[in-house]
Amino acid sequence: MRLTVRLLAIAAAVFFSSCEEKEAVQPGAGITSFSFLKENNPSLTEDVTCTVNEDGTITGTFNDRLSDYFLKASFELDAEYASVNGAVQQSGVSKNNYAKEVVYEVKLKDGTFKTQTVRMKCKPAPQVPVIRITTENGAPVVDKKNYIKGTVVIEDPAGMYWDTPRLELKMTKDGIRGRGNSTWDMPKKPYKMKFDSKVSIFGLGEDKEWVILANYADKTLLRNVVAMKLSEIVGMPWTPAMLPVEVYLNGSYLGCYTFSEHKKVSEHRVDLDIVGESDNSGDAVTGDYYMEIEQNQDETTCFYTQVCGIPMMFSDPEVPTDAQLQYVKEYFRQAETALRSSNFTDPDTGWQKYIDIETFAKAYLVNELTKNIDGNMRKSSFITKKKNEKLQMYHLWDYDLALGNCNYLDDEFGASDGPEGWFIKDYTWARYSPLGYHHQWFTILTKDPAFCAKVKELWNTHYDELKNIPGFIDQMATYMKDAQKRNFEKWNILNTHVWPNVVVTGSYQGEIDYLKSFYSSRFNWLDGRINVPQGETFK
Repeated sequence: MRLTVRLLAIAAAVFFSSCEEKEAVQPGAGITSFSFLKENNPSLTEDVTCTVNEDGTITGTFNDRLSDYFLKASFELDAEYASVNGAVQQSGVSKNNYAKEVVYEVKLKDGTFKTQTVRMKCKPAPQVPVIRITTENGAPVVDKKNYIKGTVVIEDPAGMYWDTPRLELKMTKDGIRGRGNSTWDMPKKPYKMKFDSKVSIFGLGEDKEWVILANYADKTLLRNVVAMKLSEIVGMPWTPAMLPVEVYLNGSYLGCYTFSEHKKVSEHRVDLDIVGESDNSGDAVTGDYYMEIEQNQDETTCFYTQVCGIPMMFSDPEVPTDAQLQYVKEYFRQAETALRSSNFTDPDTGWQKYIDIETFAKAYLVNELTKNIDGNMRKSSFITKKKNEKLQMYHLWDYDLALGNCNYLDDEFGASDGPEGWFIKDYTWARYSPLGYHHQWFTILTKDPAFCAKVKELWNTHYDELKNIPGFIDQMATYMKDAQKRNFEKWNILNTHVWPNVVVTGSYQGEIDYLKSFYSSRFNWLDGRINVPQGETFK
């Protein structure tokens, strides 16, 4: 009897254990619901609910053409976890580019995996807007000094940037002229336009002056746009809007350009209260000033800083009074003296007494990430000095030769032309400076743990957005699909080396792929080096 009871107990235990094992290994259904909520995604005008199909695919439709397809999906999961490209996804938190298929790899509860592919229907990308410039009597634009009067018609019938299908503007006082330095010497010319009165274009802040950048050497036609996206992500005080357009001049097709706000002191741009002629002492003389670092020294008032030999120019005011000029020179002397002093890391008496850590860290991060040839304080960099405030890096500019599109980093500086290796941190312009020395500030700033900690904080705060830039490049390239074909029919250079290209891929998609590859490699190379322990500097 005892033996029978014992056998029955063992049998029952085996039975229930078997049941528990069967219950424990139920795999689960994977992703069971999927949606995009307006509250998590500013580019949406309404919630979007998707369908989880029997074959495991997930489908849905965006009713609007979105300005940003990097979205946070909300989902319910009957599984251990779901990942995209190896990154574990969090509902309502993780971002992906849903302008294309997104494949979720789902680990089920029994340890097996299944894939669920999200396929969203998106409204087709519109044609980029067209700008038609007609000069008076069909006069050519031949130089960077003389304006040619005329009219400008801006067409955006598909509403890519705003809801105004056509806008006609007059240029009867000034007009259009050339612009740029090395870019003006290229076959495809950049231009500046000045209208009779302030006007909003593409919904941007009103102003008279606008520019169109040619990007002849940048065969992606997007490097400036990408750099301004990075500027926006890190939060520079001002990010110039840069938008792809097509341009005609007197009926002749010129190609794809980047329409941009002109860099100038203005309410919606570099928002400063510039010193007047009577502001020569006390608090009044301390600002505001708009300065440009530029090796060409082609403004009215230029100087080299005394201690570090940085080539400075006054952008506004163009002609300061003697007192203002001396004040600015002396302020830079004091700032650089503190920067090169033995106690330069002291937050009260060192460089931070004169130089704003926040904006300089943001500018450094973008310039290092893009490996910008001009970013080591030799040209195309802009500093403001506001009244009773520190020096700020106010905005970024000119990135057509960044992001792997410059083949003389090695020849001119000894740095690698590829995505690996420091550039802004380690290299200066010394041997080319007419003074014989050039101590660019970032080589010193990156020796201060406080500066490196601020850059690290920015990097980790914006990590996901920075990492997703290749998806942004894909999105912009989609918008350019038809326009770039017309551009390279006009300028047949895809198989030609154009100074200072690093590679010649032979196709537009090849150029896009190279840009994405360079960026991703650069991002990955910097990632471990920026994340140094607290109190240490970049190695």
